[in-house]
Amino acid sequence: MKRAMKTFFPGKKPEDFGNFAGIAQQYIFYYSRNHPEKLESGLSFQGNAV
Repeated sequence: MKRAMKTFFPGKKPEDFGNFAGIAQQYIFYYSRNHPEKLESGLSFQGNAV
């Protein structure tokens, strides 16, 4: 999760998701498991290289 947060949401903390932190964690985990190439390449959801 730390690597996914750093890659997809640079500068954000889990607390930034507020009441939706649990659902966001599940989504980020699912997305990371199903798209490992995005984690390896360092692309964020916005398409910016990290």
